[in-house]
Amino acid sequence: MNEKSLVVDEIKIVPIPINIAHDDTTRADRFLAEVRGAVITTEGDFQVCGENLKKINGCIAMLEAKRISITRPLDQAKKVVMELFNIPIAKLETARGLYKRIIGGYLAKVEEEQRKQAEAIRKQQQIEAAKLEAQAEKLEVKGKVEQADALREQAEIKKTLVPVMPEAPKVKGITVTERWTFEIVDESLIPREYLIPDLVRLGKVARAEQGKRIIPGVIFKTEKGLSSGKI
Repeated sequence: MNEKSLVVDEIKIVPIPINIAHDDTTRADRFLAEVRGAVITTEGDFQVCGENLKKINGCIAMLEAKRISITRPLDQAKKVVMELFNIPIAKLETARGLYKRIIGGYLAKVEEEQRKQAEAIRKQQQIEAAKLEAQAEKLEVKGKVEQADALREQAEIKKTLVPVMPEAPKVKGITVTERWTFEIVDESLIPREYLIPDLVRLGKVARAEQGKRIIPGVIFKTEKGLSSGKI
């Protein structure tokens, strides 16, 4: 965002009375009490319920309009505040990302160097182990079995010894973490329990076909609803 695109000296918010919805809440309580005791047994009851339903729709529309008249200025003020802080935050996030990239690159380099050092040490240990085994065979030929066995034990230790490498450099307060991710290489091999049905596509089929299409494992059904006007 261009820093010059926003010029604000002061953000003002008009106070909102806490009892602004008191009368509306009382009206809503009355409708709720009436509907909990409502029973339709005659055509007249049906008409009364229908009229009340339209009145409720009208009340909801009126309340939504009143709420929006209050929240729209708040939303606009919030947008301005967000834009004021988004500029420095965006710059700081860019700087943070660059530092992480630099630090991560350095740590990766150190780790690669340590891996090469460890591999070189392991190869040297294998060479030394082979020399000890060769010496053991010579001693065994000469009948010096105990000395030969001792050399073979030393050779086995050389083979299994894990090189101890120095820890990677650390900065107090910064922790290096690992995050495992995945990559799909062949969808046909993925087990069934890791597959998710395409609910959006099934919904489109249900609305378009209206139960005419048959899909194994799926039942298409209809749900009744009411649509009413408002007063």
